[in-house]
Amino acid sequence: MNEPSAGHETWLAETVGDSINWNSFKWAHETDPDAKLYVNDFNIIVWGAAPEYHTLIKDMLDHGAPIDGIGVQGHMAGSIDWSDIKTKIDYMSDLGLPIRVTEFDMEIDANNVSEQTQANEYAEMMRTIFSHPSMNGFVFWSISDKDAWRDGSGIYTENRVPKIAADTVYHLIHEKWSTNLKMKANLQDTFKFRGFYGFYNVVVDYGNGVVKEFKIDATKAGGDSVFVLNYAEGSAVAPVLKQVAQSKDGRGVILTFDRAINPQTVKKEDFHLFMGDETTIDSVIKVSEDSTVFQICLKDTVKYRQFASLIYDGDTVATADGAQLPFFGPETIENKLPGFRFAETDTSGSEIVLGFSKEMNSTIPVSEFKIYVNGVSVSILSADYNTDGNIVFQLSGKVTWEDLITISYQKGTFTSADEYILYSFGPKFVENNVSAPVNSTLSVDISKLILFPNPASNELNLSGLVSKSNVTIQLVNMEGKNLLSTYMKAEQTDVSMDIHSLLAGMYICRIMDDNGKVICLKEFVKQ
Repeated sequence: MNEPSAGHETWLAETVGDSINWNSFKWAHETDPDAKLYVNDFNIIVWGAAPEYHTLIKDMLDHGAPIDGIGVQGHMAGSIDWSDIKTKIDYMSDLGLPIRVTEFDMEIDANNVSEQTQANEYAEMMRTIFSHPSMNGFVFWSISDKDAWRDGSGIYTENRVPKIAADTVYHLIHEKWSTNLKMKANLQDTFKFRGFYGFYNVVVDYGNGVVKEFKIDATKAGGDSVFVLNYAEGSAVAPVLKQVAQSKDGRGVILTFDRAINPQTVKKEDFHLFMGDETTIDSVIKVSEDSTVFQICLKDTVKYRQFASLIYDGDTVATADGAQLPFFGPETIENKLPGFRFAETDTSGSEIVLGFSKEMNSTIPVSEFKIYVNGVSVSILSADYNTDGNIVFQLSGKVTWEDLITISYQKGTFTSADEYILYSFGPKFVENNVSAPVNSTLSVDISKLILFPNPASNELNLSGLVSKSNVTIQLVNMEGKNLLSTYMKAEQTDVSMDIHSLLAGMYICRIMDDNGKVICLKEFVKQ
């Protein structure tokens, strides 16, 4: 029953009589004897409504209402007065029923409460409630600011980023107020401990891969109890997935469990890996002697920057003592493969700088890289790292400002510093930074030139090219072969090209003046 005190939601009692207050509890109990029935109201621990609430509940109890607990809402202002809250809870406690805070929040934004102060106030409220013997529960009225009743009262932002208060709540519940003990014992040992009241899970590792779990009732009603753990009464402990990781070669997913898994129970059909669509799993193999690490081997290689996730929905994977692995997923697989980031010439045309997504191995396999100028392979004299961690290739000759340059890598021995393999790429466009002669572009302004959309599907548009003379626009592949071309008259600024005949891939838009001189090269993608 919600908010039945005088001045709140009293319409029903005023219409049909006060008996509805206790009869509703009787009817609910008759319908569901196992349900826990609470009366709930606001302003009880905040303002001054506790006396009339106390009187109402006593009246209901006197008329036989089977009330299991008292709910007190906790819509606080900008600070917590723990002493005042304790006084009001003490007052309500003499009714002999457990009490629960049902709707806790605070006016955070309205009072310009900082994140740190919010965490402090929330901790004070939770400590006050947890320490009181009559309290049996605490409900946040908003977890995220996105759906908060009071602005800013969540312990997460609208984007689900944890605030300081989220760490505070976790620390109190899972560290300060949890009893976690670890010990070594012989079979007949007695172990005494002092901990919080509650239900405990006792996990016993007998060695040789045998782990059993026992549940004991150490609630307040049990007092100073003695619990005897009989081997035969223990249940097998389900294994826990500790880590999902990408294999160094990108062709597998490494699963690490906290306990040994029986390899005979592992079936590839129970795992599903998604890289966009579901990816075919070739096999699942054991890769550690203690059977705690397995590798899911894939038919397809995970590519650089490709997102992947894994799901287990089977009922076969189990430990040696028969404990089944629970469902998990989707588990995101962090993609650690290195990949091409950029390539560009220096202004003199004698060097090409190549950048990757992560730090690479110190030894550079020069022979596995190929550089092409206008479709013709050129020799690489040497390669080394610069201060930015990028590779600098010294060329046998200089490139000019008109040259179309590409770079390719064939999969071989090159890996990142943390030993993840670099897969083949290319041909990739090398940005040409060699300056054009001053008099060759006087009649053409490319400063506002854009290509759109990019990537393009059926049509490529050029806009913003300003030319006092006619220009030729060519679409060429990475080898420099002209595939499509069009003519753009002087003073014309926009043109569209039909590209539906091009295959999906990387292309270059090459613009030349009336004398056949290259004005600029721009890269685009055909979807």
